[in-house]
Amino acid sequence: MSSAIEFRGEALSLAEAARKYDLPKTTLANRLNLGWSVERALTTPARGGRAQTAPRSTESTPMATTSPGIVAGRTQQPKLAIGDPPSI
Repeated sequence: MSSAIEFRGEALSLAEAARKYDLPKTTLANRLNLGWSVERALTTPARGGRAQTAPRSTESTPMATTSPGIVAGRTQQPKLAIGDPPSI
């Protein structure tokens, strides 16, 4: 079942209204379910969730070494060879 949204003299489906006003459909539906007016729901910009943020850089960043055996806050366990006694 599709609900029509009437705004500024135009009847639109939820999906059409979301596209026209550049909002995620779920955002628009949630706003209306929370009791927002149609005008407020359609004219308030989305907060900029994950899908609307700038693309992340694909370059890798080197990990900072703080001291031997610790890289980026985690302790690295030494690799043991077969026959080495476990450290306690």
